[in-house]
Amino acid sequence: MPAVVLLVVSIVMLLGMTVGLLWRARDAGWMRDEGLVANVHPRAAVVGFVVTGLFVAALAFVGVVMIGGGHPVEGWAWMVLAFVGVELLALQVWVFRQRVTDFGASEDEPPD
Repeated sequence: MPAVVLLVVSIVMLLGMTVGLLWRARDAGWMRDEGLVANVHPRAAVVGFVVTGLFVAALAFVGVVMIGGGHPVEGWAWMVLAFVGVELLALQVWVFRQRVTDFGASEDEPPD
């Protein structure tokens, strides 16, 4: 029973994270602010990508080991949590790759 609860909670976390990220990504002001933060310190952003990627790999590894060890429900719960991390990593990369522009400024105009 606790394994099923863990799986259900991880699925609820995945759905909640997906809805939250989609809601935030639709806000142009939030995207601009996140892009500014990511582009101010690009090395820190890349370190964040690496750390998040390692965390996702660790979660997936634990999930695979648990599935292979005869605990499929717990293993799939860890795999769902790893997918939450993949979602966060994809959003970080997407925000980092967005072009940060000043609203209303032309591309041809030099900055003042």
